[in-house]
Amino acid sequence: MKMSRARASRRAVAVTAAVAFALTIAGCSTGAPTAETTAGAGGPELEAFAQKAQDAVAAALATQVEAVPTDSPAVVTGKSVVIVAPGGSSQEGAYRLSLAAQDAAQALGWDITYINANTDVAQMNAAVQKAIAIGADGVITLSIDASVVQSALEQAHDAGIKLVGVAAANTEGETGVYDALVPNVGLGEADGYLMGQQAYVKTDGHIRAIDMSAQGYGYIDARERGWNKFFEDCQAVGGDCVIEQTAKFSAAEIVTSLPQLTASTVRSHPDWNVLWSGFDSGISFMEQGIVQAGLEKDGAIAVGFDGNSPNLEEIRKGGFQVTTMGLPTVCLGYAAVDNLNRLFADAPLADGSKTGCESKLLDASNVPASGPWWGDVDLRPTYWENWGVETPENPSNVEDL
Repeated sequence: MKMSRARASRRAVAVTAAVAFALTIAGCSTGAPTAETTAGAGGPELEAFAQKAQDAVAAALATQVEAVPTDSPAVVTGKSVVIVAPGGSSQEGAYRLSLAAQDAAQALGWDITYINANTDVAQMNAAVQKAIAIGADGVITLSIDASVVQSALEQAHDAGIKLVGVAAANTEGETGVYDALVPNVGLGEADGYLMGQQAYVKTDGHIRAIDMSAQGYGYIDARERGWNKFFEDCQAVGGDCVIEQTAKFSAAEIVTSLPQLTASTVRSHPDWNVLWSGFDSGISFMEQGIVQAGLEKDGAIAVGFDGNSPNLEEIRKGGFQVTTMGLPTVCLGYAAVDNLNRLFADAPLADGSKTGCESKLLDASNVPASGPWWGDVDLRPTYWENWGVETPENPSNVEDL
């Protein structure tokens, strides 16, 4: 029986009891910049800037409410889909996205071929080529930029296969060989800016940042653009926000030379107090390098993105990482499948806020009691209702996706 709209209303996930926002790690001041701390430095403009940061952070930490996605067209049945994950221990976020996409495609009764590319570009290309060979109707890739597998994607596109990229960049910004992106790049930039505001609050308005920049990920680049824009705005009003250095590394270096690169970068900037990473998975390796080199520093913090399990545990225990931007993996996996169905139906795409998927700022005040953050509300019932499909008899636990 089709689920009613009333029953489609989701429950907020259980979050930890509120802890004092003023302290997340020993020795780290987290009080919001005030008129007293900014007066004389930049005047009223800086005071307004500081207040805006404080207000934005408070709103972003609050429990999310239901955001109903746009109604979808009827399900186009009998489709076959290839879902390609990049694989590897540094890709928890992409793996969780792939699980959610498989769950959604299964709800629609589509035939699913899942391929783990094991962080190998050759295997990513081979996966798209397999989709062509088996006559798949659609391909969903996770955290794989169009430029990485452009030739294979172009061949798939020429073969009439619909292409959706999740947490990825297209060949021409928002447009290109991918027929749809989930989420759009602009949301990544907004998340990056908000993390700048959070770092500003966490450091009482005095940021000395080391940026560890992973290359080859367009969505991480979008986060970094937003982060950099915050620093531009801060400096424009006389704020004390400085990026000491941006160190670049590749995915292949995460488990090999990233610890040493982080240590050498930090050693060159003894006044640093914020370590920025464009995704959570790299932070444990960065911290490893700092600790092995004996460069731990009271009051220094790490900030990241995605809300992976080990990183949230670090936040829970009051460790080096104090905050992250949670990626709503369950919703995004469903939104990717919804947009693929729209492409099959030749219907308008749902993008940005129309998907109902929203990132969330997480710190010690609102971090889940255990596991990863998948979202505050379960939007799957609304997607099932919009699609006109039966509620699964034994739906997957969102915590497992």
